[in-house]
Amino acid sequence: MTGSLRLALVATLLAAFALRVVALDALPPGLHSDEAVDGLDALSEVIAPFYPANNGREGLFVLLLAPSLAVLGREPMALRLPMALCGVLTVAAAFALGRRLSGASDLSCRVAAAGASLLSVSLFPNRFGARVSLPPLAVSIAAFFFWRAYEQRGWRKWPAPAWRPGERHRTYHLIELPTGAVALEAWLVVYDAATGAPVAPPLDLGPLR
Repeated sequence: MTGSLRLALVATLLAAFALRVVALDALPPGLHSDEAVDGLDALSEVIAPFYPANNGREGLFVLLLAPSLAVLGREPMALRLPMALCGVLTVAAAFALGRRLSGASDLSCRVAAAGASLLSVSLFPNRFGARVSLPPLAVSIAAFFFWRAYEQRGWRKWPAPAWRPGERHRTYHLIELPTGAVALEAWLVVYDAATGAPVAPPLDLGPLR
């Protein structure tokens, strides 16, 4: 990756951070009821994989809120900052995944950087303290490690991608939809290993050069 691309990636991440964090305590104005209930559960100091209030919520988000509330106090910023930072990490994960899928050429890096740039200005729901911000990050990381394991054919690479989709029930139930794509990828890898015939070659951006 060239120096200009590195600079562009850093600028993209800084822009993503600023767009998600500046005036986060005031915009959007007021607290949504979901944010308030999540905060109450975090203040209860009860560690659980699932919280039944408010029609039920997975536990990872509440666990992330607890240290934020401890440091920042009972403020809107404390309820929203974890998901804002999660959004910034998702931009970085999207770049890493795009580069992994398309190769390490300069063109591949440009395509991955363009995708990360578009994601950096997609603010909802990162300025809203809700667990729906977790699935894009979780699925991006899972897909990255799945594809790395597929490319390197190393059994030592498999614990990471196998663990991450297994954690989906701690993030948000609708993560089942994108996780289906990761499951399909895993099936392709198994098929490849069993038959010796690759059915999912790395993406080739050569014709675009």
